[in-house]
Amino acid sequence: NKESKSIIRLKEYKIDGFQVSILPYISSYRYLSLHSILGYTLFYLNKKSIKELLKRHDINIIHAEYILPDGVLAYLINKYFNIPYLITTHKDYKLFYKKIPRKITLKILSNAKYVTPLNYFSDNLYKQHGIKQSIVIPHGINKRFLNYNTPFEKKKTIKILSIARLLDWKNIDRVIIA
Repeated sequence: NKESKSIIRLKEYKIDGFQVSILPYISSYRYLSLHSILGYTLFYLNKKSIKELLKRHDINIIHAEYILPDGVLAYLINKYFNIPYLITTHKDYKLFYKKIPRKITLKILSNAKYVTPLNYFSDNLYKQHGIKQSIVIPHGINKRFLNYNTPFEKKKTIKILSIARLLDWKNIDRVIIA
């Protein structure tokens, strides 16, 4: 729609006082092996912007909405800037069917502070592949999750970087306000 196209042209905007940054990348979702490799462009094409964003906002933790490409970006931010990340997963079992996506997926999941699948099927799949830090949390993050991580208990405000696609049906504006 017209509104989505105008948002795509922006690099940054504010919604209810929250800063939203849009980072371009190259994708090929139809070809999963290629898509998993191209996910790295999200970081490397935007490295300078990401570094400035992290410095300006003093981010404490990253929440990635999907394994690809969001999890790739979170993994690389963690690798280069030492910011922990958690990743929510959605029926991502197709990533385990082919060698390249499976290898990248396991790297992303094994380096995450927590993996929060939305269902028990995904949780069992990850545990079969050695992912121990998986906790089923249906849609969203609840208070008990944050209690597991003691460094946050002393902070008055927790700053979370949320990585997700800006689609109307995702209600990202409500996520920001929450």
